[in-house]
Amino acid sequence: MKYLALAALALLPTLSFAATYHYVNTSGEVAAVEAPNAQAALTLPDDIAQNSGVALDLGYLEAGTEVNGFGYSNNGAQAGVYHYVNAQGYTDTVTAPDANTALVIAPDIASNSGVAVDQGLIEDGEYVQSAE
Repeated sequence: MKYLALAALALLPTLSFAATYHYVNTSGEVAAVEAPNAQAALTLPDDIAQNSGVALDLGYLEAGTEVNGFGYSNNGAQAGVYHYVNAQGYTDTVTAPDANTALVIAPDIASNSGVAVDQGLIEDGEYVQSAE
């Protein structure tokens, strides 16, 4: 019994640091995943969209919400302005011929950021959170 209690205590720090992250799935809907950090949240879901990043659940997004205009299944066919999160944790924009190019050329993009087509819902310079 003593060893079982010690084993449970050893797992406690791992479990206590898990958080809920949102991402866009391949169907174009917001989905949620439990992960210890953003990097893990990017790798855990099997259905994460190609250009999706992850965002810590702060109560702004709701799982199941459809995301229109997100460059997830158009194979890079949509040109325009794309939003992303920079390495300092602030939203920024880049103009690109498609979502795949935007992901590559966005200056100072955070390693766990994706890109989203500008639909007037996001403003530049909004602090999202610690990006890494």
